[in-house]
Amino acid sequence: MPTVDFEPARDTYADSDNPNNNYGTAGHLTTGHNTADDAKYRFYIYWDLSDFYGVTVIEATFICDVYHMPDGSPNNYETYLNDDGIFVETTLTWNSGKPAYSTPFDTSSWSAAGEEKDWTSQVQDWLRGNVTNYGIQVQAENELGDNRLTIRSREYGTASLRPILRIHYQRPCAVCAMI
Repeated sequence: MPTVDFEPARDTYADSDNPNNNYGTAGHLTTGHNTADDAKYRFYIYWDLSDFYGVTVIEATFICDVYHMPDGSPNNYETYLNDDGIFVETTLTWNSGKPAYSTPFDTSSWSAAGEEKDWTSQVQDWLRGNVTNYGIQVQAENELGDNRLTIRSREYGTASLRPILRIHYQRPCAVCAMI
């Protein structure tokens, strides 16, 4: 079964404590809440899958390197679809943040080191055209606790630690289409 790894085409994060700052070239992405300065963070990722339409997605997994997470029990983070066009990596700020769908498509705890999330259904919806791919937004389920989580970004120096979307797929059957 063929597999392809997509690096993000765009990624950034927003910080409520610095609401006009842009972090599109940072080597990391942060989400959650830091009680020390009462700042909230959300990160955004977009993968350009436009040349991949027409394949059958067997499995799609988001893989990232978590290098900072809160001490203590795991915290839940929600992943939403962006709902208003593809964000601009070099201009997005807290004040200009993208609206998201009202319901997350994934709510789960994240762990240290390598993190993998099964996003097969969502990627299938994107590639079938059921939902427009404007990327995703990740935020803490509870934005009041001390739950700041940081992962590497696409700009991080070590390529093997950058986030990827790994897709296992089947190619369309040209003969099947003629039957």
